Amino acid sequence: MSTSSIRFASLKNKKSTTMINKSLTYGILAGVIVTVYTLLLYSLGMEYYASWWLAILAFFLVVFLVFFFGYKVKRENKDGPFDFKKAFISLLIIGLTASFLTVIWNVLLYNVIDKNLGQELTEHIIEQTTEMMEKFGAPESAQEETLTEMASMPEQFETGALFLGWIKGSIMYIILAAIGGLIIREKVQSKDGALDAL
Repeated sequence: MSTSSIRFASLKNKKSTTMINKSLTYGILAGVIVTVYTLLLYSLGMEYYASWWLAILAFFLVVFLVFFFGYKVKRENKDGPFDFKKAFISLLIIGLTASFLTVIWNVLLYNVIDKNLGQELTEHIIEQTTEMMEKFGAPESAQEETLTEMASMPEQFETGALFLGWIKGSIMYIILAAIGGLIIREKVQSKDGALDAL
């Protein structure tokens, strides 16, 4: 291999590493933002922390941050066209890094900082669910069955369960990265002038 080829390969690897490092950095930043959001809800009390619509807002916040920082990586990219592969990898790294940080925070919150939080949250959700089912006239048998299933919710906040949930949730980030990659990618023009599919 010639010296020029080695230099080119080295430069290409350096640029690829730079993109990965930027994605990791933005993933950490996104994770910090989401963690601050959940910390704010926690400090405001159970009424806010257990709110379903604020939980939905948190999900959209994550999606927004992944796409927002993905676009930033794209704008800062200097390693040729930001094709689907680069977009997918960047978005996936950002999403997985951010979600992993929130899992670390949840492990600390539920198992170190406030060990009773899981039980309190479960009781609050059960109370909300009971009121809703009674409001819609659900049969008592259905209510009892639902409440029995929900009684084991505190187990979901144990350390192993939280990390297992992160692994399962990674599938969502793979799908999100694939969709986002198709949206933010730059279409690559092949040698014959046609646009590549990905």
